[in-house]
Amino acid sequence: LAKQQIPGLELDIYGDGEEAYLDELKSRVRTQGLSESVRFHDRVPVDQVPDLIRNAHLGLVPCKRDVFVDKVMLPVRLLEYVVMGLPAVVARVETVEAYFKDDEVAYYPPDNAALMAERIVELYHNPAQVREMSVRAQKAFSIYEWPKMQNRYYGVLDRLLNS
Repeated sequence: LAKQQIPGLELDIYGDGEEAYLDELKSRVRTQGLSESVRFHDRVPVDQVPDLIRNAHLGLVPCKRDVFVDKVMLPVRLLEYVVMGLPAVVARVETVEAYFKDDEVAYYPPDNAALMAERIVELYHNPAQVREMSVRAQKAFSIYEWPKMQNRYYGVLDRLLNS
């Protein structure tokens, strides 16, 4: 959908997963004539991830809405994008909303490909907004960095040990 408005748009997908799902996804890409624009890559070593993120223009974090996703899971992939300053288009789920405001990531409703595509196109046409958004997201998440959380964590342990 976004490629219709951004002709040079490309998507790189990294990792492995359920074979049947990947086969279906690859089939859809072929059927829709997107094989030139969508590339599938195997899982990469963790030390290569920063370079991949650094070379990307936008990070996608699609999530299907369910109780686990909504209440428990905070996508690590999103945190990697934020820490490295990569703007992210993210499914609006409660766990993510607890950490990031609407001007820090580009939200769209889960399972709504049309609105996800709209957000991608909107960001493509607004590079200044993209830079500001990624800076705000980094600042918002900086309060959760390990040195700060370490003190908090040790404080909790100390209180538990002294009770």
